[in-house]
Amino acid sequence: MTPTKVATSLLEDAKIYLHQVSVAAYCQTLPLLFNSSIGVHSRHFIEFFQCLLEQAQSEKGIIDYDKRQRNRQIEEVPKAAIDAIDILIEMLPKCEPNPNLQLQAAYQIDGNDMLTVQTCFDRELLYNIEHTIHHLAMIKVGLQLAMPNIELPLHFGIAPSTVKYRNNIQHSPN
Repeated sequence: MTPTKVATSLLEDAKIYLHQVSVAAYCQTLPLLFNSSIGVHSRHFIEFFQCLLEQAQSEKGIIDYDKRQRNRQIEEVPKAAIDAIDILIEMLPKCEPNPNLQLQAAYQIDGNDMLTVQTCFDRELLYNIEHTIHHLAMIKVGLQLAMPNIELPLHFGIAPSTVKYRNNIQHSPN
């Protein structure tokens, strides 16, 4: 399976809760989520993918995840998040990244000191996959609090290596 197919599958998984969640639950501030909401976490991982796809194809070829839009519509309206994900799913296989990509990140809070390293599109796509799984795990916790009856796949918010490990433990002789 390619990184693009894995990312697409993960984004499709995200749409499962987005089709079920109420606007009130999506926007509800939850102390267990550090006083953020399911919508904030959704916007966050969506915008990381947006940054990657837009910036990877730029002439500069510099990926800087701090330069996300922080679109409140995606954060507050589940349908806006679904629409953004649909665009990402459409764009992913068409992406033609700059072959000389660099990742740039501030490594101090004031943002004045920047760290720049060589990277490649597939590496950044894998980072986004892992990052999204992490946020889906937090979203799953938020959903269990805000909408405990929501239906999610068993693998939702769990790293594939953890799923594999758990399956091996269950099927191993004692």
